[in-house]
Amino acid sequence: MDEVSIAGIKFEKGENGAGLIYLNMGETNAFDVPSLETLGQSLAEAVKLASAGEIKSLVLLSKRPGYFSSGLDLNALDGGTDLASVLSLFFSNLKRLYLMPVPVISGIRGHALGYGCMLPLMGDYRILVESGARIGLPEVKLGLRIPRIVIHEFQKVVGYAEANRQVLEGTAMKSEEALRCGYADSLHPEEDIESKCLAAASRFKKLSSGGLASIRAASRQHPDVYEEIVARDLQENL
Repeated sequence: MDEVSIAGIKFEKGENGAGLIYLNMGETNAFDVPSLETLGQSLAEAVKLASAGEIKSLVLLSKRPGYFSSGLDLNALDGGTDLASVLSLFFSNLKRLYLMPVPVISGIRGHALGYGCMLPLMGDYRILVESGARIGLPEVKLGLRIPRIVIHEFQKVVGYAEANRQVLEGTAMKSEEALRCGYADSLHPEEDIESKCLAAASRFKKLSSGGLASIRAASRQHPDVYEEIVARDLQENL
């Protein structure tokens, strides 16, 4: 398999025409600046291969038991870190997932909070562990903003009223709640998450790359609209 491995994040070409990105950054897969950068490099490689028809789907997976990602490592980002640079990486990764020319499948084997909840929202399928996980956007409890594009996708996935309630209260869903409201597509034992993601990826192996790209693009905001939304978020955060 073709493989790129950088600082706890590994990209490889797997079976069923899937590109695989593995997160393996410490105990909880919390993102600091280097891991935001290396995720961006892996996503850029996925975009290149997808555009060339070499992969037909992208799967995001965690190597850490009990976690997809706890979000941003706020302690590592505190102090001397340039906020503008962090936000640029933050939004760039969301954009690459959002505009990826192939379907994106997230295998969520545990907690997915904050940025760890946002990344799967930019995709298409969320395959979740059957118990022991908390999923949500608790930013309001930390006095932080949630990007408009994230709230828009959350509303689209779980419904307007449910999304608004969750972001205003900063609640975290259990697995059954995530399935019931539509965030999760299916629930499985933790040891089966990767195989279920690859099974989902097999649906796209023989489909047209051009067809997948055009349908996925049609289901999302135009890139220019996305940029306008993000520019406003950046202006209000700096």
